[in-house]
Amino acid sequence: MLPGHPIRMPHPQSLRIISINYGVSPYHDLYMTSLQQTLESAQHAFGSGQLSHAEAICRQILNSSPNHPETLHLLGIILHQTGRNDEAVIPLRRALQERPDFVHARNNLGLILQGMGRLAEAEDCFRMALRIQPDFPGALSGLGVVLLHQGRPAEAMTRFQSLLEQTPDDAGTLFNLGLSHHYLGQTEQAQDYYHQVLARKPDDSGTLANLGTIFQEQGRLDEAVSCYQRVLQKNPGTITVLCNLGALLLEKGALEEAKDQFHRVLALQPNHPETLCNLGSALRKQGRLEEAVKQFIRALQVNPSMPHAHSAWGVVLLEQGRIEEAMAKFRQALTLKPDSVESLSNMGIACQEIGRLEEAIHYYRRALTIRPHDHESLNNMGVAYHKLGRMQDAFTTLEQALRLRPNHLETLINMGAVNHKLGQTEAAIACYQQALKINPQHPETLSNLGNAYQEQKQLDQAVSCYQQALQLRPDYPEALSNLGNAHRYLGRPEEAIACYQKALAIKPHHVEAHSSLGVAAMELGHYDQALAAFRNALRYQPDFADARFNESLVHLLTGNFKAGWPGYEWRWRMADFGRHGYDQPQWDGSPLAGRSIVIHCEQGFGDSIQFVRYAPLVKATGGAVTLVCPRSLGRLFARAPGIDHLVIQTEKIGHCAWQIPLQSLPLVLGTELDSIPASSPYLVADSDAVAAWGQRLEGIDSFKVGIAWRGNARHKNDHNRSMDPQLFARILEVPGCTFFNLQKEASRMELDLLGASGRLVDYSVEFSDFAETAALITHLDLVLAVDTSVIHLAGSLGHPAWLLLPFSPDWRWLLERDDSPWYPTLRLFRQSTHGDWEGVVSLVTQELRKAVECTWPTILP
Repeated sequence: MLPGHPIRMPHPQSLRIISINYGVSPYHDLYMTSLQQTLESAQHAFGSGQLSHAEAICRQILNSSPNHPETLHLLGIILHQTGRNDEAVIPLRRALQERPDFVHARNNLGLILQGMGRLAEAEDCFRMALRIQPDFPGALSGLGVVLLHQGRPAEAMTRFQSLLEQTPDDAGTLFNLGLSHHYLGQTEQAQDYYHQVLARKPDDSGTLANLGTIFQEQGRLDEAVSCYQRVLQKNPGTITVLCNLGALLLEKGALEEAKDQFHRVLALQPNHPETLCNLGSALRKQGRLEEAVKQFIRALQVNPSMPHAHSAWGVVLLEQGRIEEAMAKFRQALTLKPDSVESLSNMGIACQEIGRLEEAIHYYRRALTIRPHDHESLNNMGVAYHKLGRMQDAFTTLEQALRLRPNHLETLINMGAVNHKLGQTEAAIACYQQALKINPQHPETLSNLGNAYQEQKQLDQAVSCYQQALQLRPDYPEALSNLGNAHRYLGRPEEAIACYQKALAIKPHHVEAHSSLGVAAMELGHYDQALAAFRNALRYQPDFADARFNESLVHLLTGNFKAGWPGYEWRWRMADFGRHGYDQPQWDGSPLAGRSIVIHCEQGFGDSIQFVRYAPLVKATGGAVTLVCPRSLGRLFARAPGIDHLVIQTEKIGHCAWQIPLQSLPLVLGTELDSIPASSPYLVADSDAVAAWGQRLEGIDSFKVGIAWRGNARHKNDHNRSMDPQLFARILEVPGCTFFNLQKEASRMELDLLGASGRLVDYSVEFSDFAETAALITHLDLVLAVDTSVIHLAGSLGHPAWLLLPFSPDWRWLLERDDSPWYPTLRLFRQSTHGDWEGVVSLVTQELRKAVECTWPTILP
């Protein structure tokens, strides 16, 4: 989220102080009686507003009695009332020289010094007054206000609490206590005191204004608007409230209404710098960047030392992509105000934009040290953690931000994205739906909701979300790219390509769209177009792992292993690919010479079965080989050649000098198309399990076929490689066959559909691991399946198997051949055009009929 950072006038809006008290004492001798009468006439003139006459009388008294304290005191007050504070201080100090214990004079001097901004001197006056009279109300109040001005709210609070004990119902003291809590970020307590003020003074403008700022900070924007409007009904020209209402409307995205408020302020005060800045921010949000900059320049002409204007100008530069210039502006702002939370946060955003994420987090932390409850810094830090892949940190940070502002649109969207990454798709959807309640017309939220639905395979809902987003913003490249992905998963690659091309016409450097275009082109068999798309993505972002990896898949699929294997290593840099967590150096293929190595399985079960064939080649370099594998493969791999120690994942391994991921072995060992280690079989089934299954299948004399019609639904290409069971069921109509379900976790509906022929046997609940499945396969005549681990298992056992492939298959099955260099006993049946499973089923059915009639050569390639 790029913050607009509207300026709210500093809250609290105003301070409540005890009014100036004259505190005149009578004298009793005759001379003083005459003087007292003259002084009383001066007081009478002052009280009736005749300030010049009152001043003249005071000066007349002082001509004859130059050190008379009460007269000096009154003169000081008159000078203050007529705006001559520098002059007022002089007679008040003279009065105190004559009467150091003159508590009223000392208190009033403190009030005047406070108004002049001379806070340290004012504090001394109030403290001296309290030494004279510890419970003096004016000094308690004045000292509390000074301490608030000095940023010492906790100390101020003790003075106001002492004052409240004297006057429990005093609205001013209640207000100042609310203020103290407000400054401390204790908004619940502040609200309580403000409500007590309003119970006594329902239309108190300062209280309503401050309560409005609390509601605004909490995201309770409608309540904040109500407070501000009540103030403005009574006092339409209250600049601070007009500013805050404008800032609130700016935050809500009601830009024209916000600008109306800012123009109202500028009509009253044309050079109000904060409002000029806010007007600039509104223009920035409307995309009118040059006009925005003019407002920031005007603000700086009024106040060259205004950090917010520099920072807001920096935000415009940031949006223009002028990152270094933006950072220079933020540094300028921080030079003027090192503790500016806004500028620190913006500096973090700038660092984030150029990928310096750790540095960005450093700036957000600095901002949060100053203001621990700063919502924007928490939100932006959560985004930085998200980009670093530190999802749990992102979740915790955004959770804090949402506690502060539960209905903040961008934070809800960001939390949805983090939940999505954490696999909490339902929680992500809930966040996006809550965000849409706040703003149903928010295209980014609709697009993100579509992504979550896509994750759940609810593709029609996903398409609907993207289309709604594009109705609101037709030139939204991310939504176009996401819509393309949904079309691709729905088996509509041509429509997907059209979406990607539209996205790239709007945003030529959209690397994800380039990469997705390449994937869609691959699905249509347009491999040159795919390579061009991946290279375009890499032209804009050379370290874009997805494009590097996808480019490698084209090379591998077309048999160019030498070009393919290095790019295949980029899988470890992909966001969706888990890290292996091994600390040992990765083996480079050099002789082990007695040293130990751990080979660890990765990706799917089928991948592990395919590549465990490399263990003997590693062993041949002269070391001890430990294989780490999932539990479900443990019993099967226990008999694999080349393995000295087998360790189940999550179990501890002993010391090893080297490590290597299983699927990195072809690169290290230099595998080419003509050097694939293809001895068959290289795995064997457990003999006891084989014997047990032999007894159970005894008496079944028909042609025995093991089947699997879909792969792992979480696989990115599952929409292409899996088959509709209703179509697959036609194969089960071939007479003379008994079909054995090898599909794990088949649904009841699928089993009923496939079992309608009466030829399906389902032992799948008994497949405790792959070794058990392998034992059953040894008794079958044929395995017939789509691209799933069952095919790899049959191939590794050297058992006849038919593989049903989509038009653009996984890289390992290569192109335009019906055999596999990886598994000599496999026969491949390919779609002739994209999505043509009908043709595959027709050919397989025909060939299966021949096989049943004992035309055995048709089983093997």
